[in-house]
Amino acid sequence: MKNVNNPLLFLVEENQVYRDFLASYLAERKFTNIRILGSAAELMNQLNLKPDVIVIDHSMTGIPGLELMKKVKKQLPRVDFIFLSAHDNVEVAVHHIKSGAFDFIIKNEHAPEKLFRSLSSDLKSSRKMDKNRAIRRGIFAFFCILIVFIITVVAFRYFFDW
Repeated sequence: MKNVNNPLLFLVEENQVYRDFLASYLAERKFTNIRILGSAAELMNQLNLKPDVIVIDHSMTGIPGLELMKKVKKQLPRVDFIFLSAHDNVEVAVHHIKSGAFDFIIKNEHAPEKLFRSLSSDLKSSRKMDKNRAIRRGIFAFFCILIVFIITVVAFRYFFDW
């Protein structure tokens, strides 16, 4: 995820009532940058906006959600996917997670809260990764400066007989 402060969330769900319900639930909990989409075709047409997270129904009409994820990840490898499904199938959920999904949530009365927690967890892990990346860059810069300093001292001693 690139934008951890205000992530662009694509909510792709064919059922308009459920889609609107989830969008309002998340908006009430400070997820305000949400694009509501009703089909896989709409998703593919909006990829130029580079979403940070895509929440998508597992069984979209026309193209399975997992196949769609693989297609999108070829263009946007850092986008996170959270799948929603009306079917409680552990094997399918495990397969989606192993294939690169961040989470797989069963559509039931607890789904909105689970989705909120999953998005919050995704943000938290992305912040940690960004922090670790910054620390690694800082350490690398420190050692580069140290190496330049050592080379300068050695060259100074060699050329000026110090």
